[in-house]
Amino acid sequence: MALLLYAEAQDVPVTNPAVLEGLEVGKSRAYKLKEKALIALRKELSSAEGVGSPLFGRILLDACEATLPETARAKIGAEL
Repeated sequence: MALLLYAEAQDVPVTNPAVLEGLEVGKSRAYKLKEKALIALRKELSSAEGVGSPLFGRILLDACEATLPETARAKIGAEL
């Protein structure tokens, strides 16, 4: 899920080769995983305080980035 959220936050499409490689799935499965992850995140955060703050977004992005494999982070970062 971290890879999907990180890619989404960086405006990297789910069809990006680095994302697909990191997920180890094809395009259609990647779209389904992304949709499922975003729905789960929205549901989980719907009642949390401070979710709309820029600081929360930055912390979430940093947490996602920290859990990515180095190769995925390097490949996605190279395309930004």
